[in-house]
Amino acid sequence: MTGTTRYSEPDPASKEFEISFRDEDNVTQTDRQNAERSVAALVARAKEAAEQDRAAEAGLVELTDPLNAPFRKLIEEDPHAVKALEKLRTCELLKLSDTTDTLQHDEPLATPDVSPRAESGFAPPYDFDWNFHIDHPPVKKTHDRFTGTLQLEARSGLVDEGAPGRVIAHAGCGVWMVFENPGKKFPRAFLNPGSFAFHVKTVGVGSNATSEGGFELAVFEDGRFLTSASRRLWRSRISGFEEAQGRDGPLSITTPNVEFNLRPGHGYSVNAFIWVVTDRSTGVGAAAAVSRISARMPRMSVIS
Repeated sequence: MTGTTRYSEPDPASKEFEISFRDEDNVTQTDRQNAERSVAALVARAKEAAEQDRAAEAGLVELTDPLNAPFRKLIEEDPHAVKALEKLRTCELLKLSDTTDTLQHDEPLATPDVSPRAESGFAPPYDFDWNFHIDHPPVKKTHDRFTGTLQLEARSGLVDEGAPGRVIAHAGCGVWMVFENPGKKFPRAFLNPGSFAFHVKTVGVGSNATSEGGFELAVFEDGRFLTSASRRLWRSRISGFEEAQGRDGPLSITTPNVEFNLRPGHGYSVNAFIWVVTDRSTGVGAAAAVSRISARMPRMSVIS
């Protein structure tokens, strides 16, 4: 999906993210500020989207709670059921060996399909890398501008190192762009190879679990958000007495098409990044969720 929604001006000084630069001692103040503003803008967008998701989830709970209430009452009034529930919540619902064994960084599957009209190509080392999270942090994160390696793993609920709530995590790399010719530009980014895995499980009345992840590219003018394109790699949400899991890779993954209009006298940058989400609600029961992406980003390009 693509978007050009304008959000409130972010505050880079809040430092709700981590960022580092390829040549720390020689980064100009303007480039540093624009990079920090771009990541702050991504934080603001992610927070707004998270609040919208939270509101939608609250609306769903409001509708389903009256349906679950009679079953909840039966369980809470049964001493044997209460004891079983207490024991259930001391267990790990998911075994990580079944979900997140090491996903290997093999050689690229094929050379990225870069148009001969590409005006600029970027390969590691990229100009800067960064990460941030909302609510709880991921258990694993890698963002290496020197190799283009990106990894995230989020866990929520009854799983080893599972957070007691929602995890939203982003990690990526960015480049500054200099062009001689104004006009329309078409940036792209590639994961090659890329792999992902997820696992969700729920047991009980009113319990649910969510896992999702994706790959996104965003364009900034003087550090201000212009447009973006996101490819969701998976989403799984279950409830009640259910379980779902999946994995894929190694894959070659490209961001969806996106375009912007370059204007003379402005500085432009592109951030390409992976993102993962896990969340769960125990209800009268238990739940767990795991999300993982492991990839290498060998190239970004801009086509005129």
